[in-house]
Amino acid sequence: MKKKAVFTVIALIGCLFPFFGANLELDQSDLAVIQDPKGAGYHFYIRKKPDIASILITETTKDPQKRLDNFAYRDSQYNSINGDEKRILNGKELDTRGKQLYSLIDSSPEQNTPLGEAFHIWVPYLIYYGYEWDRHGEVQVLDGTFFNIRAFEKPYADYTGSFSDNPFVLRVTQKSIKEVHEAAFSESAAASFSELARLSGNKLIYSKNVDSIIPSIEVILTPKKRKNLDVVFVIDATESMKDDIQKLRELLAASLKKTLSQYQSYRIGLVLYKDYYDDFLTKTATDFTSDIDRFSAALKSFSVFGGRDIPEAVYEGIDAGLDLEWRTGADIERKLILIGDAPPHSRPQGSVTKDAVIHAAKEKNVTVFPIILPHNKTY
Repeated sequence: MKKKAVFTVIALIGCLFPFFGANLELDQSDLAVIQDPKGAGYHFYIRKKPDIASILITETTKDPQKRLDNFAYRDSQYNSINGDEKRILNGKELDTRGKQLYSLIDSSPEQNTPLGEAFHIWVPYLIYYGYEWDRHGEVQVLDGTFFNIRAFEKPYADYTGSFSDNPFVLRVTQKSIKEVHEAAFSESAAASFSELARLSGNKLIYSKNVDSIIPSIEVILTPKKRKNLDVVFVIDATESMKDDIQKLRELLAASLKKTLSQYQSYRIGLVLYKDYYDDFLTKTATDFTSDIDRFSAALKSFSVFGGRDIPEAVYEGIDAGLDLEWRTGADIERKLILIGDAPPHSRPQGSVTKDAVIHAAKEKNVTVFPIILPHNKTY
């Protein structure tokens, strides 16, 4: 069973420009979004209507009098979905070669989409607007991001025909669904987790399901040279992890009792992380304890929900785990086991950064062992 990120698209704000007879309006039923963790972004589907020949994603309109420009959003890299789409501006085709001008545009609707015939636009987690000589910047596409779907009467976003603006806000959730697919790991999560593993002298552990996590944890926790252990589990507690956490609740305590009995002394802790604007960002479910039953109770003490967009507060979770009171003796193994299915945010949302947690782990001589679970796309 695989985790899915379900996206409840989109509250439309209104149509701001007249469209001179052509029906270029869109409502919520005309839009669908699939978040694809493998590709680190979103598939936007916009229903093809008789009068709409092309779609362009832009900033939401800031000035109804049109005295200030609102820019088209673009991808900094070529993608096979929209990278070859033509765009006409001021009567000329834009030259995108080597200029990072891959507009979020489509004039070539597809037939077999969640909406039937629909325009299909790939929107990465990071998009860009403007030009160096003018107002410009980047936007991280998350739950609550505002967009404008500009619908055109002519192909290629050609302004010589009618067009209409349809502003909306992206609203997303994550839900598990009962479908079987091949395990699909988030490429951006795998890259981030791999870097954390490499800097600790390890390799990322890929786990197709929780049943295969338990043997991996037992290998990590098997005593090596030292006979005393501090270990913290740092676990993603958002909706997409619901089935996995249920399995951990069923299986982990018995495994720990078997493995940790090989140590002269051990302490285990549990830290949870979600995302900004969830019911918590990070939470210490239990500080270090030698009582496995207490740890097991803590693992069962919280509700698994939230997360909305796929990127989560991964580094914040690690930071909270490193902030516990670790023993400092030379005879202590210090290990942090990270379990999740989603990447950190492309840009920091708060004060905690990748470099900061890497530095803190080295300072405390804590070895990080990341384990990644599948996180498939859905809508």
